Amino acid sequence: MVLDNLRALYIHSAPTVIGRLLDDRAFLFVPDGADTVARAGVNMLSGDQEISVTRSMLESATSDSAPLPFLLLSEEPSFPDRASPIDTVTLVRRYELVLYDPFGRGDPEPVRAEGTAVFLLSEDVGRSDWRILTWTDRRGGTTWSWGQVKLEIAGDG
Repeated sequence: MVLDNLRALYIHSAPTVIGRLLDDRAFLFVPDGADTVARAGVNMLSGDQEISVTRSMLESATSDSAPLPFLLLSEEPSFPDRASPIDTVTLVRRYELVLYDPFGRGDPEPVRAEGTAVFLLSEDVGRSDWRILTWTDRRGGTTWSWGQVKLEIAGDG
């Protein structure tokens, strides 16, 4: 359900939803190591930074007449979902993300990112739902990764 909501917030450009998906105790976004080297000074994002970056990314990407963002999350066959007997579970998803002008610079070409996202979810017993505790990005073969887009926005902010 958490990942369905993550996909929906990108597709429907509803950035305010992101805060409800993150574990508010200790969320951490960890970009691919190659992206942190390329963007010195910003190497992880806290929950507050993730919320800010997501809002900025989606608000820029949906301004004027730009098409809505596209996000596809698919199960990684070599890492199938497993039932967890405890209060955390790891889900691995391949992603394809297309954003139109996510940096608000009037770029005519969309940003296409591919890679693998590893989500560690924690159960929030009090709310009877799951939250993203850590989100680790592994870049794919495209110029951009999801993490690189986030670091670009965080570094400019």
